[in-house]
Amino acid sequence: MGSELQFEKDLITYLQHLGGQKQWEYLPQIKTTNQLWANFKHILEANNQNRLTEPLSVDEFAQIKAEISRLNTPYAAGQFLYGFNGISQVEVNLDNGEHTFLTVFDQAEVGAGNTTYQIVNQIKRPNVLPGKENRRFDTTLLINGLPIIQIEEKATAHEAQEALNQMHQYILEGQYSDIFFHRPNSGGHDS
Repeated sequence: MGSELQFEKDLITYLQHLGGQKQWEYLPQIKTTNQLWANFKHILEANNQNRLTEPLSVDEFAQIKAEISRLNTPYAAGQFLYGFNGISQVEVNLDNGEHTFLTVFDQAEVGAGNTTYQIVNQIKRPNVLPGKENRRFDTTLLINGLPIIQIEEKATAHEAQEALNQMHQYILEGQYSDIFFHRPNSGGHDS
């Protein structure tokens, strides 16, 4: 276990300095699903200041959470991430009676612009199925606040297949739900 944690630390440090510039921001304070949602909300509001006159209310954000939580297949997640003509949006009825679309991803902004790249680790996930254990995801990469890539590290003495088996177990247990919607791009890694 010790070498897995060291590999995780080294991976995070590497990503923070990828390409000689700080591209990925490490957020060690984010450890729960609720904190992930709050981070996503903050980024969504910042990237849509032209459409919002005030922060999203609890009811407004609940609509967005529900829309994202419905992405329950890799195909649906892929469609959402690409969006329409490269712009992924969520629909929301604002409390003031207005109806708007908020941009989550704009393919033209990837790698530049207002795209935010973040790293979180050791995210605690409560059990979804009765009798199953609570889980903890090793390293997760966020783009604009949404978990896009999850990495499960394994010590050198372990086969990489163990990481894939662990992620498959998470799928069977329903761990890839709500903000951790099914994504086409997830992977394991052997340190």
